[in-house]
Amino acid sequence: MELAQICQVSYRNLRSEKIDFLIAASGYQMRSTYLAGMNLAPNARKYMLSLSEEDHHELRHRHEAAFLEMGFQIFKATPDKPEEVDDLIRTLCKSSSGKEITMLVDYSCMPRVWFASILDSITRHDFHTKKINVFFSYTPKKFSLKTSKSTLKYLGPMIGSKDHLKKSKPIALVMPSRKNAPAAALSRCR
Repeated sequence: MELAQICQVSYRNLRSEKIDFLIAASGYQMRSTYLAGMNLAPNARKYMLSLSEEDHHELRHRHEAAFLEMGFQIFKATPDKPEEVDDLIRTLCKSSSGKEITMLVDYSCMPRVWFASILDSITRHDFHTKKINVFFSYTPKKFSLKTSKSTLKYLGPMIGSKDHLKKSKPIALVMPSRKNAPAAALSRCR
């Protein structure tokens, strides 16, 4: 298969798409259920990837219960085993007998290795489906400005070798974001 198109779409445009599969990850953050709660894909087969770890046990179980109420099937996966997520994607793509399938993937609370595995699986394998459309959505963390007594000590270009920044501190890039940020869409054809 080959990549045919990449574009950004508004979440409002997703309402008009026929989404076959919705994949999300349950985390301990409140945002993990945000997209699923918007009910953008009422007729989709829904899968919730759940970490097979016990960190933040109570919060994760609360979110998993919310996903179950919305009709999601739980798929347990280990964060450092991308082949488990690859197996799910291959199963979904092979189970569809249609010429075209559309997926919506919410990677807001997904480990990077799972997200990479989804991309890799779609691009690496040959499926019977002629066209696979994938929409990726990300819900940012809630930002809260905390007051602090310290003042801004540096503002300007950050080229580590030229600016003599402290090596013990990581360099950060801060960019403003727009409200209702668009989802990214990936479309792939044979």
